[in-house]
Amino acid sequence: FIHTTLPRGSDPATTFPNLGVPDDWYWSLEYQYPEHMRAHELDLGLVVNILKGAVATSDRVLTVSEGYAEEICTPLGGKGLEGILTERKHRLDGVVNGIDLDEWNPANDPHCEFPYDVSNLAGKLMNKRALQRELGFDVRDDVPLLGFIGRLDWQKGPDLIRDSIAEMMNEDVQLVMLGSGIGELEGFMQWAEATYNDKFRGWVGFNVPVAHRITAGCDI
Repeated sequence: FIHTTLPRGSDPATTFPNLGVPDDWYWSLEYQYPEHMRAHELDLGLVVNILKGAVATSDRVLTVSEGYAEEICTPLGGKGLEGILTERKHRLDGVVNGIDLDEWNPANDPHCEFPYDVSNLAGKLMNKRALQRELGFDVRDDVPLLGFIGRLDWQKGPDLIRDSIAEMMNEDVQLVMLGSGIGELEGFMQWAEATYNDKFRGWVGFNVPVAHRITAGCDI
């Protein structure tokens, strides 16, 4: 199962004997970094790549979505593994995106104070007000409340928020981010909360009940 192609378990080719696999498996793990990724001119860039070996020897390869299954067969998404992933495309599938309809049903969510459904959205507004109070924001129905929940990784796009935060905070909005990951992005969230304390909250870490309340209460 491929969650992302970036952490791939690459080690110097000289470590292959330590893996405890048959010698004729070397071809399935052998990988050569392109020249621009090598340390110096004499570096051949030869490594054993555990993810490549897994793709080469698996009967079936799954990833997080149908779209990502297509993306990792391109240079942008494959990060050097697009060739073997394309060769194995007949064995590659993405899990259809979705949610647990019982766990995330706002009509009976134990983490949210006010239930609602598509036939009556009054509870959503009440959840928005409750979330604003919980986060220490001004309780206002007229201000858009924006939420981000996710891993703080470049692939997930939190840097897009970081890069536009000054413009966003010039608008009449409130923004909450929940997640953990790359230290630079965690630091951004802490800085943004200190800088824009009246309209930004950054929750470093993960908290399932809070994630439910953000989902139930945010406008966007």
